[in-house]
Amino acid sequence: MNPGQEQFLGFFLMNTKEDKQEQAKALLLESFKAQETKAFTLDDFTSLQNNLLPLLKEESLDNVKKAMAHFASQLG
Repeated sequence: MNPGQEQFLGFFLMNTKEDKQEQAKALLLESFKAQETKAFTLDDFTSLQNNLLPLLKEESLDNVKKAMAHFASQLG
């Protein structure tokens, strides 16, 4: 895991419902592994986002969506 991924993991877990943190961590770690072994496409990102957003605390949703949108814009 690179430093950016580590930082995002920490940020995301801080904003995840307590009972959903292990699930979120597993999804993110799987995604990070995929990013290392193949091109991570916008479709991959959309699928990941659809799985992760329901795990967030309601009050954190907007901030995390903004961070994820920034990342998605870099995927092209």
